[in-house]
Amino acid sequence: MGGEVLDPGQDLRGRLDVALRDGRVAAVGRNLPRDGYEIVDVAGRLVLPGLIDQHAHCFVGSSSSSARVTW
Repeated sequence: MGGEVLDPGQDLRGRLDVALRDGRVAAVGRNLPRDGYEIVDVAGRLVLPGLIDQHAHCFVGSSSSSARVTW
């Protein structure tokens, strides 16, 4: 409750409540009803959607250092 929600994909930014049910986001908004939900106080914290690691290693043909391509 009360965290700073940042989700550019959903055009969300602000101090919002996030309701979870069965480990999934059920609702996002202001002053959501609390009945039936677990309450986690996240005041003063950022709440972000799941992030993915887009880190990659690009090699051509071999793992030896002499075969690496310089970009």
